Amino acid sequence: MDVNLEDKVKIIEEVLADSLEVQKRALVNSQRMLADSQRAVETQKQVLREIDRMVEEIDRIIMAWQGVY
Repeated sequence: MDVNLEDKVKIIEEVLADSLEVQKRALVNSQRMLADSQRAVETQKQVLREIDRMVEEIDRIIMAWQGVY
């Protein structure tokens, strides 16, 4: 079976087009994962701020209980 140059070019173009589509899907998935990670980081920051606030409140309670305030 002899494949001429035009057929070879067409095959290569199809393979490259398929590869590009796969890469596009991978990029979209990566962008989604990045956005999810960024949201998770923001949630963790909020949780840490709340923990800091609670620790400060506990410190105030302990100091008041010890008669410091």
